[in-house]
Amino acid sequence: MSEYKDEVSRVLNGLIAEGLTLVGLDDGEMVETDEFTTEDYIEGILAVGESYLYIQRDSDKDDGETYVYFVLGNEPGVAVNDFGGKESAAVDKVTSEVYFHFN
Repeated sequence: MSEYKDEVSRVLNGLIAEGLTLVGLDDGEMVETDEFTTEDYIEGILAVGESYLYIQRDSDKDDGETYVYFVLGNEPGVAVNDFGGKESAAVDKVTSEVYFHFN
């Protein structure tokens, strides 16, 4: 799934630029991510066809997480299939920018 590396990288780096922290990954089971770098998250997402990335703001650690659902196999610009949670507006901004970059 390496053809999605640029797109996934842009999404994750865009989320980080928005002030969000990557806090979890589910690739069919929850992955231990305590020592993960951004590149580890990217590789984890690329290793499977579907995965959930969990993000949050550092200031909102007790307020729950936002999820980003990746489905690799979609057309360019839409690897993010769904998202939800408190930070949905930030995710929408980033995914829209990525979509327009690829289309």
